[in-house]
Amino acid sequence: MLYSLMLGVFFVTMPFTRYMHIFTELFLIYFRKIGVREETAKTGYTLFELNACSRCGVCISGCPIDKVLENHEIQSVYLIRSLRNQERGSRLKMIADNCLMCDRCTVDCPVGIDLSALRRQTRAKGEIDTSGNYVYLDKKQTSFNAIGRVAYFGGCMSHLTPGITESMERIFTAAGQKYWYIDKLATICCGRPLQQQGFTTQAAELRRKNTDLIEKSGATMLVTSCPICYQSFKKEYNLNIPVVHHTEYIDMLIKQGRLKVRHDDRKVSYHDPCELGRGCGIYDEPRNVLSAVTNLQKTRYQREKSVCCGFNLGDTKLNLEEQTKIRNASLDNLTSKPVDAIATACPMCKKAFQHATNDYPVRDIAEIVAENLIN
Repeated sequence: MLYSLMLGVFFVTMPFTRYMHIFTELFLIYFRKIGVREETAKTGYTLFELNACSRCGVCISGCPIDKVLENHEIQSVYLIRSLRNQERGSRLKMIADNCLMCDRCTVDCPVGIDLSALRRQTRAKGEIDTSGNYVYLDKKQTSFNAIGRVAYFGGCMSHLTPGITESMERIFTAAGQKYWYIDKLATICCGRPLQQQGFTTQAAELRRKNTDLIEKSGATMLVTSCPICYQSFKKEYNLNIPVVHHTEYIDMLIKQGRLKVRHDDRKVSYHDPCELGRGCGIYDEPRNVLSAVTNLQKTRYQREKSVCCGFNLGDTKLNLEEQTKIRNASLDNLTSKPVDAIATACPMCKKAFQHATNDYPVRDIAEIVAENLIN
């Protein structure tokens, strides 16, 4: 009788305790098996994810804001606690906005909660005036007749690091691949930076216009150099053609024998960009390419444990000094062993590391391959 009574008390009080995760995790397993995922706005599924958190704190230890900056207030476990307690106001906003969105916490979470999606939902904002800021939405864009061609999208940040796009054009030419450089004459936003900051309506408008432009072209594949753009095209668009990052594409060209490269003696460490690695699971292809042209060195923190460069577009609260500290921690990891150069596959990461050191050349993988082409 006492046992039954205590068991009844346990189940009645479960929703108000940390043990609610025992119950909700069973439903999460089923929901994920049938393909249910987080949406732009909160849904009933979101409530299951919030209550599936066991408050274990594993998401804290890998967070660069916690580890490098010693800020112990904004990690995902605290965001979930605030959402479960239905908090409102400046404290919740501070927790939601002060995050690199690097997904380190997401890959560490033993329950597999989509922590970045929860932050985007919490960041969701109303309408903003796009006039003067997103004039691309008002321009009439004419699609190129790209039937039988590859469409290439450099991305906004690649325009600030033109060595990457120039190298990709050399690679396309060397492989005999006809292509359409979509944003060569003017930068075009993929919409993900807006999406990350909570401006979902404006991001959707950009995706709609870009989708129309690409699908009318008749291109057979979309290749992009920016992992931010890649994740957006891959997960947030619904294109009817394959979407690949340029490291995947170069790896494919080398394996098919369409691209001839030489191997040099450089020792190179590779930085896994957050959006390409943890965001999209692209780890092997960049390493395949680098191993074909250089001597790739392992680092302590790599693949899903890679340290964010600190200069992504996810955090609106960190100042320059704080971003620099995180970047330097990432640089220390990449240079912990003797190397001749640092390689990455993201224009944002490349730019961050270039400003950090004059001791090591910083190259995108496309640039390294272009330097090692056999004509």
